Parts: sequence; structure tokens; C-alpha cells
Amino acid sequence: MAMRTVRIRDIEPCQTNIQIRVSVCRRWESKKYKPVEKNEGLQFILVDEMNDAIHGFIRQGNCELLASNIVQGNIYEISRFFTSYSQPGYKIVPHPAQIHITGKTIIKHIPELPASIPLHRFYLIDYSLLASRSKKEILSDIFGRIKIIQPPEETDI
Repeated sequence: MAMRTVRIRDIEPCQTNIQIRVSVCRRWESKKYKPVEKNEGLQFILVDEMNDAIHGFIRQGNCELLASNIVQGNIYEISRFFTSYSQPGYKIVPHPAQIHITGKTIIKHIPELPASIPLHRFYLIDYSLLASRSKKEILSDIFGRIKIIQPPEETDI
């Protein structure tokens, strides 16, 4: 059965046998600090041509094999992955699903950069609304503006 290419907005939890064409707009290693510090794997945000985003990750056990295949700023066609529900306590983007990259996942780099796929996706809100959003699940991007630059001041505490 051939895999069908889907948009991120059409991805649902508990899916397999689909593929996506996306850019990697952010990538970071995650750690767990309790009860002891431990690497959990590689996390990333994927964006498609509709400017929709989804959170994905590679568990630590597959990182050595797959981490070099996921480079921030590159565009990929990804297939043979599975999806699950987003983790309620760690929701990175407003999408109900997350993508799990495994040892069976096929990650094909697309060397040409199609103008239709953005390299970044931001969920900006007005600063005055930030306090009301701080108790919600989704993290927000914040841009600021420097108003004044002063030399450092020494302070005794």
C-alpha cells in the first residue's frame, strides 16, 4: 500500500502509513532532571507549506542513529513514523498530535529549498496577554525591543 503525503493539519493521533514534507524549524536535546539528570532524546518542530507546525521527537535510544538526519533549517520528506497524542504537560505547538521518529522511519533530505515551505513558525501574542497565557499548556514565542542600554551596576545582595 502506497503512503500518502498529508499536510500537518490533517495529521491525527494514532496514525501510521503517512508521509510529510516539512522543514525543521527548531531542534533541541531534552533532558529529565528528576530523580536524576538523564537525556531523553531529540525534540524538534516541523513546519509544512501551509505554515502549520507539529512537535516531533526521537527517543534517546535512536538518537545516535538518527540525529544527524534531522538538521535545523533543512527540508525533508519523512515516512514510516507514528503519531500519538501531544503530552499535556509539555505541549510545544497547538497541535493535538506528536510525531515519533523511530529506527524504521525514512528521512529523505530535499536539497532544494522550496519557497512554499517556511523555515520558521512563531506563535506570537501581545505582551499584555502573556500573564493570562502562562497557566495554559502551549508555550509562546516572545519578541522584545531594547529601549535603553546602560553600563552594568554592581549591587550587594
